[in-house]
Amino acid sequence: MQFNNHEWLSFEQAVVQFGYAHKNSLSARIRQLRKQEKVIDIGSPPKNYTVSEPDDTSGKIIIMWLNGRAPFIRVDTPGNLLNAKPGRR
Repeated sequence: MQFNNHEWLSFEQAVVQFGYAHKNSLSARIRQLRKQEKVIDIGSPPKNYTVSEPDDTSGKIIIMWLNGRAPFIRVDTPGNLLNAKPGRR
C-alpha cells in the first residue's frame, strides 16, 4: 500500500514483521514509545491522539490513521524500536 510515495504496513502485517505474538503486544509497545515522543501520528488519529507535524522523522515511528481505527505503519520504521523482546523494558 502506498500513500505519499511511501510504503505502509497494515497493523496486522507489522505484528508479523516485528515478531509480536498479538496485536495487543505491539499496541502496548507503541504506547510506550508514544510517551517517549518517538511516535508521529498523521492523518485522522483517534480523538485522544494528537496529529503531529513530521518535521524530524529520523529515529521515529510514523503511524498514518485513515479513519481513526485503521493504523498503517511506515515500512522504513526503525526496527530497533519495535523488535519484540520478552519481558519488561
